[in-house]
Amino acid sequence: MEKQTKIFLVENDLFSFDLYRRELQQMGFENIFLFLNGTTCLNNLSQKPEIIFLGHNIDDYTKLEVLKKIKCFDLGIYVIMVSVQENIQFAMSALKIGAFDFITKDHDTTGNIKKVIRRIHAIKNN
Repeated sequence: MEKQTKIFLVENDLFSFDLYRRELQQMGFENIFLFLNGTTCLNNLSQKPEIIFLGHNIDDYTKLEVLKKIKCFDLGIYVIMVSVQENIQFAMSALKIGAFDFITKDHDTTGNIKKVIRRIHAIKNN
């Protein structure tokens, strides 16, 4: 995957954002943008992100509403839902709408980010 890939992190927890950003930078990515809520993310979709990590508690919209709007804008954006709790019903709904994956915040969140980035890379190169 090209290291110039534009990645959006929609997360209002600055500690989590910094953790994800550092992990992505260690993987060689430089175009990482933080949005504290769904509205600012949606207002910046014209920047054409390839990957969006959609965190929890983004306040203004529900995560599923933001996901629907992203997919209406561009079906090709890889959206990864990130949540503090494992909720199978929510995860299934998100996947049906078009989320690429669902990551639970736990002791290995950064490892899971690496795995999902590798899967996206494998898909893009096939």
